[in-house]
Amino acid sequence: MVRMVSLTEVLGRPPRVLVSCSAGMSSSLIARQLSREVRARGLEWHVRCMSIEDAWTEPDSFELLLLGPQVMYRVADLERHFGNRVLVSCIEKTSYAFCDADALVRQVEGLLEEYARTRLPALRTDSGGQGRFGSIVGACGSQDCCAPDVRR
Repeated sequence: MVRMVSLTEVLGRPPRVLVSCSAGMSSSLIARQLSREVRARGLEWHVRCMSIEDAWTEPDSFELLLLGPQVMYRVADLERHFGNRVLVSCIEKTSYAFCDADALVRQVEGLLEEYARTRLPALRTDSGGQGRFGSIVGACGSQDCCAPDVRR
């Protein structure tokens, strides 16, 4: 049987989420709502915000970079810059537009799971997809298409 552990246990600290946009102004509203919801749910995440340019110089200060939809065009560039250290993703447009904290938490939960499956070498295993987080299943429900590089 596989013991389930939290990402906090694996990292040795709470996961760090950075919300970013062009200048850091609209992302500060999103980060504030996300932080409130995280506290209300008792989750262990550090949430902060800053501009993309500032984030560029601090690649070791977060695991997840959430971008506002208006800077979606920067995703590929940021992924190249951060490599495997940081998972870069865009906030869903409706969550961003309505500052929907519940939807933001759900999105971040999924992204942190993805980070755990794909970025943490300690979770990779030869035991048929069973890592410290249990069975690795892609978003589509298959172990074969969404996360093929995880089971090395």
